[in-house]
Formats: sequence, structure tokens, C-alpha cells
Amino acid sequence: MQKRRPIRQANQRGFTLIELLAVIAIMALLAALLVPAVRRALEQARAANCRSNLRQIAAAVMDYVNDHDGRMPLLDSSEQYLQFELLAPYVSPDSDIYQCPSATRSNAGSNPEWSQYYCTEINGRTACTDYKLNDFWWGEDHAVAGEPIWSFQDHAWLVVALDLDWGPPRHRDGEHFAFLAGHVLHIPRDESAGWWEWGINAEP
Repeated sequence: MQKRRPIRQANQRGFTLIELLAVIAIMALLAALLVPAVRRALEQARAANCRSNLRQIAAAVMDYVNDHDGRMPLLDSSEQYLQFELLAPYVSPDSDIYQCPSATRSNAGSNPEWSQYYCTEINGRTACTDYKLNDFWWGEDHAVAGEPIWSFQDHAWLVVALDLDWGPPRHRDGEHFAFLAGHVLHIPRDESAGWWEWGINAEP
């Protein structure tokens, strides 16, 4: 008995080389469009996390101010590690709010003693912060650190914490600033010069 061979349909055929190259080109184009979008989305998520951290730090600073006769924390630029001690009653030293998800060594500045300023030993482990409390002090007549908040015209806009203000900007073109009222703003580097000393509309 003779077997019948299956009849191949006219529309059953493989891809040609040109069609395969066209598909690869389309996939490459889609990848080129999607990768930047994914990166932007990831950075937006990291930036949102950073703003949340700074809000919590601002709340801790406000609690500190309330417990210290209305005075801002007193520290200078070489003592940023003391924020762990100053804010310990309000923030657990094990909290991850001190870590900015966008912080890298490349945007930590070029200061070789960076770790000395921002790290300390707590219970046998090294604790570091990626944020800077407002340490502005330039004589008794021009200061924020250790000063009473009622000495400022608008203390709600007084900067209490921020990203590092040297080195490459951590978030796009600038930094996040946390204010005493608890809100956080992103301010481009070319617009933020001098803001952290007094805050918007706040002068001694």
C-alpha cells in the first residue's frame, strides 16, 4: 500500500535572512528605547526612597529641637558622624534611613577623609551616613548649628539635612533638601548655593 505524502501548504515557510535581520533590528530598537526608561524609573524610585529618608531625619531633628530648648543640633563639618549620637533617642542606629540608595563612592566627593567625617563605631560595627545635617557656623552672628530656631524669620524653611553638597550631584542635577517643617525639595546645584546656610526666606 503506497503511503501518501503530506501536502505542504503554500503558506508554510521559514524566515528569510532579511526578515530575521529586520526582527533583530526592531528588538534592538525597542531595547534602546526601554533601557533609558527603566533606568529613569529606577532612579525615580531611589530618589523617592531618599526623600523618605530625609523626611524621617527631619522629623528626628525636630524632636531633638523640641527636647533642647528649640536649638538646632550643634556639630561642624568634621563631626557629621555625631548625628548618630544626637538623633539616637529618635532614630535607631540600626535604621537604614541614613543610607541613600543613589549614593556611590563616585558622588561622595574627593575628600580622602570622607569616611572619618561620616562614619563611626556603634556597638562594634561601623555605621555611616550618606546625609549631612546642617552644620553652617560662621561666627555667632551667622550660624545655624546650635542656634535657636526662633532666631530665624521663617524657621519652617530652615534646612536641617541634605545630600552631600560637594562632588557630582547625587540626584540628576542637584540635591534633596529637608526642611524643619518636614518637607523635602529637589534643588538643582546651580540654584542651591547658599540655601543650606539659612534656608529659603530664613535669615538670622
